[in-house]
Amino acid sequence: MLSISNTQLSLTACTSTGSGSSSGFFSFPTWYEYLCSSSNGNPQITNINDIWLIVLAIINILLRVAAMIAVFYIIYGGIKFMTSQGNPEEINKAKSTVLSAVIGLIICVIADVSISFIAGQIQ
Repeated sequence: MLSISNTQLSLTACTSTGSGSSSGFFSFPTWYEYLCSSSNGNPQITNINDIWLIVLAIINILLRVAAMIAVFYIIYGGIKFMTSQGNPEEINKAKSTVLSAVIGLIICVIADVSISFIAGQIQ
């Protein structure tokens, strides 16, 4: 937050109530991840941008769910590949499943990093 009084310019830092960047990619953030906290530690909504921070945190949660689903599909494609018994059609289906899941996982990781950056700029 930036406050200007008379000719003084002071910059006060916002302490985030969420777990921040210390959490791993496959852990779920809280819906108030990017909000500032009050003196007692509760999240507080002070302006309209805070609504967008909540929306970004919810999108971040959904991206992590999608990433977990992508990891499941990578495992599923690997199992399909191992059980294809040399059938070229089944091998191609399994490769396609794994490739699609890896691309989805990469998109989730890039989107997660982008949302964290955007939320940091809004904060």
